[in-house]
Amino acid sequence: MVLIGLAQLCELLPDLRQAAASQGRSGEVEELITDSATGGNIAERLASLLRDLDGPELDERGGLPGLRPGKPTHERYACPYTPQCGRESERDPSGPIPECHRERHTPRNMRLEA
Repeated sequence: MVLIGLAQLCELLPDLRQAAASQGRSGEVEELITDSATGGNIAERLASLLRDLDGPELDERGGLPGLRPGKPTHERYACPYTPQCGRESERDPSGPIPECHRERHTPRNMRLEA
């Protein structure tokens, strides 16, 4: 459940930060990021925050955007942090390298998978 919460958090982070800021709840998002980086279970708190901000539901059964099984037809990138969130992103050969937005002021390129 921790990885699902962290993957969902990473996928939604840019929009989540903006929505939380508009309601004065930026600190909650930053706490989730800090807790997730230390392996904390954030899934329930993330689901609650998403509900409060009218965001998408956290659904463990249906999979998450950015998490796909099978072989990619393009380059596949993964979370550059430890612990990893489990989020994966693909890019076209000429497209931009996907970014991780876990760190607020220093977005980091995701790591190319072999």
